[in-house]
Amino acid sequence: MSDNLFPGLGHVFQVLLFGFLAGQISRYHESFPRERIEIKAIVWTVFLLSLALAALDIYELGVTFQEEVVYGSPVVDGLGPGTSAAITLLNGCVMAVSQHFFSWRIRNISQKRWLQIIICVLSILQLAGSIAHSVAISAGEVFQAGLPVSTDYFYSMWIVSNITCDLSITLSMIWFLWKAKGGASFKPTKAMLGKILMFTLETGLITTVCMALQWTFNFLLDPYYVAYFLFFYPSGTLYAIWLLATLNARSSFNKDLPSFIDMSRLPTAAGEMRFKHPMVEGTEIVISITSNVVTGHDGSSDTDGMRSSLSG
Repeated sequence: MSDNLFPGLGHVFQVLLFGFLAGQISRYHESFPRERIEIKAIVWTVFLLSLALAALDIYELGVTFQEEVVYGSPVVDGLGPGTSAAITLLNGCVMAVSQHFFSWRIRNISQKRWLQIIICVLSILQLAGSIAHSVAISAGEVFQAGLPVSTDYFYSMWIVSNITCDLSITLSMIWFLWKAKGGASFKPTKAMLGKILMFTLETGLITTVCMALQWTFNFLLDPYYVAYFLFFYPSGTLYAIWLLATLNARSSFNKDLPSFIDMSRLPTAAGEMRFKHPMVEGTEIVISITSNVVTGHDGSSDTDGMRSSLSG
């Protein structure tokens, strides 16, 4: 088996995923032309970073093919450490932007700033790990030294922080959606929240599994890093797709269900999620996930609550 097989497949998967991402961003602008400017800025940031990743992958795929087929070179991934360092850095940046977006979303829904801070700290740690790992690659301390990537402690910092951050985002969203579903009074609302919950679980776990497989291949199955390229190259674009798919899912729920959640401008107030009533024209269902303060005899306070109301 050629040593360039897994890196080559990783490049191909990255380019294919970018094609899917291009379709997602086209759908996004068609569905939400009046989206808030800060959300559009986030979308275009991850798209342009993914475009740079795709350009590097296409170039490196061409060089790898030339070395393997034309020259018969045994060297793995022909452009050397410079390109791998750039891809590592870009991957970390895409991941950080996506994770900060979800932390902001969780903060607005839950009104728990401490949870947002935890997610942001984990995201900053993974970004710092990717920067340090890219520097180590550029300095020739990883690939050129003939050592497995797993010997670089910054690589482990990058992967572990990423997995922990993604799990925190996914589990937090599932928990708050589950609470909202339990507090909803209308069956269409419950059904929709159930679908959003499953969508959140599936999309959030994809990135976690990708990073976990990358780490597993590196440590357990191939200590000389070749197989891990299969998951390394597409990982950044996968995070961009996660973000775009979450935003675009709003239009899917709008088509599939009699009521829908409009999150392009929401929450309109901190901790609110608004739905159009499926039966009564001009009426909204407002689900508020709140922190109702109850003061005890000892001066302590903290209870969570949820309420739903109708507004015309």
